[in-house]
Parts: sequence; C-alpha cells; structure tokens
Amino acid sequence: YARVSPKHKNMIVKDIKPIPQAMDKSFRYIGDQWAGDFHLNLQLPGIFKELLQNDTLIDSKTGIRMDLLELVELEGGIEILINIEHQSTKLDPIKIRIIDGYKNYSKCKHNLPVLSVIVTPFRKEDQEMEYRATESDILQPVFITIDDKEIEKRLNMLKDNYKNKEIENHIVLNIAIIAIFVLNNKYE
Repeated sequence: YARVSPKHKNMIVKDIKPIPQAMDKSFRYIGDQWAGDFHLNLQLPGIFKELLQNDTLIDSKTGIRMDLLELVELEGGIEILINIEHQSTKLDPIKIRIIDGYKNYSKCKHNLPVLSVIVTPFRKEDQEMEYRATESDILQPVFITIDDKEIEKRLNMLKDNYKNKEIENHIVLNIAIIAIFVLNNKYE
C-alpha cells in the first residue's frame, strides 16, 4: 500500500509496481552519471578510474547487456575491471551464464581480470552463486545485498546527515539506491 497526493490523503493504492525495467534503467543511470560516487557507495575495492562502454555486448534477441563496467586501480597500480549487475530477481542458472559471458567478453576485449558484482535485494544463499564454464573457468560473483536491513542502515545514514550542508554525493545517492531496491510490498 502507498499513500497518494495530499488531495487524496485518505486514499490508499494497492499493489504498486514499478514500470517494467524502470529499476534497471535507474541503476544504470546512477552508475553512469555518478560512477565514482556509486563505486564508493557500494564500497567496491580499489579506486574508480573510468566507466567503460558497456553496450558493445548486446543480444539482439533479448536486449540483454552489461549494466556497468568500471576500470579500477587496486593497490600497487594493478588495474582490473568490475562488472556491476543490478539483479531485481534471484540470480538463476541462465542469468549467471550470461554474466559469465560478460566476464569473458570484457576480459578478452580489455585484457584485464574481471570482478563480477551482483547488487540485489535477495540473500546470496537464495541465488545461483557459481557458474563453471570449464573446470578452471569458474565465475563466483560477489554479492551486495540491499535488503530491508541494509535499507534501514542507509536511511539512518541519510537521517544522520540531512542537515549537513557538506554531505558527500556517495551518501546522497542512497536516496536513489533505496528507491531501486525496496521490494514492491514495501513501497509505503
């Protein structure tokens, strides 16, 4: 349930659902427009250097493409890629295989190792956690879970900083991130 405009303050709307793929588009937009701050917000390893082209891998049948591909510098000047995927449903065998394809494509194109990161509202244990292309090529993505507990933590962070005129962008991004990851039955 969610409340609507003040004009209809006693009216309740049932079963609010986002526009199809709105959350995916919002996730990509945040990552594109505030890439460095988004990297900090998700507490990803290394120092963000550059957002790389992610739409070179398009499946014309499904329209599937990488959400975000970052170039990152680790300690010692070592560069890696981080593929960040928004997962609004539980990661299944088909999708993890697609993400493995993203990894292999990016690794070959840029000649750098790839860390695959899944950002989702669901527990890691409830999802497909591994894909074996071969005995030595195994994808085990890192999961960042933004569930009710994490949303509450992010809301408290915003509450603690709402009067701060110098609030950092990576903290402000929590407003958008919370909206993306709150589940349908929690919109109110």
